[in-house]
Amino acid sequence: MLSNCKELDFIKEHYKETMSCSHPDQVRWVKGSFKPKHCGTCLPCTIRRASVLKAFESDVTEYRDPDYENRKAKVELRSYKIGLLDYAENNKGFTIQLSGKIDEQLDEYEDLYKRGMEELATFINTKND
Repeated sequence: MLSNCKELDFIKEHYKETMSCSHPDQVRWVKGSFKPKHCGTCLPCTIRRASVLKAFESDVTEYRDPDYENRKAKVELRSYKIGLLDYAENNKGFTIQLSGKIDEQLDEYEDLYKRGMEELATFINTKND
């Protein structure tokens, strides 16, 4: 979804300075590592990776597990793929209103949701579990 931002040049220059990971401090358990780092496999990291790759065709961010190789990462990847199957089978307009009714601009919110999920699916489907 980054590719639709107005300040794309600014984002391209600075995204590597941002943190998306839901648990960047877990690197403290790796011998000799003290600096917070993206895990690469949590949902925020996965969404970030999909968005950055779509917008810039490459990602210079360092990820602890870029290929979903550890056991927990493989489980996460499978869960994302199951979620995408569920997404494909559901009514998108209904799904985005599960947390509350959207009275205005439903079509635009639904389109945003679809684009985001398609971007995520494109990335996830390149990964093997």
